[in-house]
Amino acid sequence: MNCCPLCQNATNVVLVRRQGGYDVLYCSDCRLQFSNPMDSPDAAFYQQCSLYQVRSKGVRLVVPSDDWRYQACLEFCAPKPNQSLLDIGCGDGGFLVLAQGKGFDVFGIDIDDRAIRLARDVRNLEHVKSGSWERLQSVEGWRDFDAVTLFDVLEHVSSPVSLIATVSGLLKPGGLVCITVPRLDRYPRVFDVETDSPPHHFTLWTANALDVLLRKTGFGEIRIIPKPLMAQDLFGHAFWRAKRLARSVRKKGIGSRREDSSSAGSRSTSAERRVVSELTRRVASSALMGGLALVSWFLRESHLGRGHTLLAVAKKL
Repeated sequence: MNCCPLCQNATNVVLVRRQGGYDVLYCSDCRLQFSNPMDSPDAAFYQQCSLYQVRSKGVRLVVPSDDWRYQACLEFCAPKPNQSLLDIGCGDGGFLVLAQGKGFDVFGIDIDDRAIRLARDVRNLEHVKSGSWERLQSVEGWRDFDAVTLFDVLEHVSSPVSLIATVSGLLKPGGLVCITVPRLDRYPRVFDVETDSPPHHFTLWTANALDVLLRKTGFGEIRIIPKPLMAQDLFGHAFWRAKRLARSVRKKGIGSRREDSSSAGSRSTSAERRVVSELTRRVASSALMGGLALVSWFLRESHLGRGHTLLAVAKKL
């Protein structure tokens, strides 16, 4: 019998679909979608998966100041002097740089040790560690945080209740938790199915499910903020689909070409093609950004659709 990992209900759980070796299930009591089994992959899975790959050579990291999740979180978690913030699943530390700029003393942990090296070596962040969230309770001095953030982390873990209970134990009384998760009731449903399926995502969330989770783990003053539908969301998932299709085509050997490197004329032609390709890429990128901004403005003004993400902010009681 399949029990909901959030509310432990077993009678009102229905099968949505089967995906590979997983059952995708929905609990009508707390309104959580989850998979069975929920066995979290190890770090190697995320390091090998194209959706999560991090480059470590010749990289120029950009501070993601235009990320809706980060902007919205920092609106609710404005720091006072000497307040501390822990980011679980910090990646290469992009959000930590923003939070540090707002005045937080910042700490971070991520399962990908390559991303942590970037956070240290490129972003010069001192208090970042490699490891899973289960390790947090044993890290000396990592206690009594004023804020803990988890951006698109909860859907990857096999025990979301345990994770948020651990977060509660790391916060000061009155401290804030800020969580973003993929939204189950998004619209239109054009997002990439592979991305939202196990073992990428074990759970998809509703506002009700988030509320149940936070109240169950000792939080109150809960605010759930839905992200508006934005053009970048649509483009991002279309891009992931295109990458997967391109990988499939390459595996079949379709359209592959061999260049004759022994010919000087061939090398010259290849160099010219690279220059043209780079110019074309830059022009296309500029046009794309302008088009995305226009589409996002239209979606915002017309109130069409429901975005991909839910943001929850709550206070430890």
